[in-house]
Amino acid sequence: MDAKAVSRARAEVSARGLALLRLPNVDAEALEKLAEDLHEPESGQRLRRKGNAAKTTPARVGPRREGAVKGHARVRRLGNVPGALFCRTGAEWHADGLGRWTALACIKAPSNGGGDTLFAWSHEMLERLRPETRAIADDLVCRFGDRFVSGSTSTSAEDARHGFRMNALGTRILRNAETRSSPRDPTRGFSIPLVRNEGTSLTVDMRHFEHFEGMDVNESRDLLEAILLEGLGVSAPPDPLQGLDPVSLFARGDHAIFDDRCVYRHRWQPGDVLVWDNDVILHSPTATAPYEGFPGSREMLQIIFRAP
Repeated sequence: MDAKAVSRARAEVSARGLALLRLPNVDAEALEKLAEDLHEPESGQRLRRKGNAAKTTPARVGPRREGAVKGHARVRRLGNVPGALFCRTGAEWHADGLGRWTALACIKAPSNGGGDTLFAWSHEMLERLRPETRAIADDLVCRFGDRFVSGSTSTSAEDARHGFRMNALGTRILRNAETRSSPRDPTRGFSIPLVRNEGTSLTVDMRHFEHFEGMDVNESRDLLEAILLEGLGVSAPPDPLQGLDPVSLFARGDHAIFDDRCVYRHRWQPGDVLVWDNDVILHSPTATAPYEGFPGSREMLQIIFRAP
């Protein structure tokens, strides 16, 4: 991308939280370059001075994880192609990190449908809350850790393999991972307000959410789901097992249906690149069932990097 296009994309993400780009020949190297260019207005490098010497270092991005692309450890491959991280859990509302932007590029999209990604703007979700709900939300502090997942370094795919399941809307944990870190260090984890950034951001990570401070797990899950459903424009909680296989609890289809006025559903096309600010936007994958029978039909590249 030329400098003007990068500048426009950076400005759009800064203003709206999300920008859609078209890069028909995008690959891991191009995605890394885009992250570097978005991070800094000039060359994608940030200037450091040590004594009288100036040197540049690359913008920081996330560490190597499952699905990392060979030779490009900062980029992760997602989908049902060889070497990719493939998670069957389905919908799961979350952000990719505080103070982080995400760039997600589509290499292949299922021709038979499926593989969409859902997006919701935190400030709009907060504005939809009734005054009494908002007053409760403003006082809540989330505790995050590895209590219910398969380990402190687990991925969503690993957790799914170990039995972790969400409901079809991605608003509630139905089953914890069957294999978890043991013994668990009670000091591991961190606490952060549910509502932050002067009332414009929601702190949501469904896999690592443990409880609200001062509340037990079940009470916390009930309350968080109620807040999310209200913010997402869902009038009543659905049947927890609706759309799920009763034994495996995997979604049998894409039942993550929300009001288009509240949730943006992106239907991917090859060459699409979405860049978003995780302090502004929550996102969720959708069920893999529509394309699971077509190996190699979905391939995405993802990079997470520090916000400019």
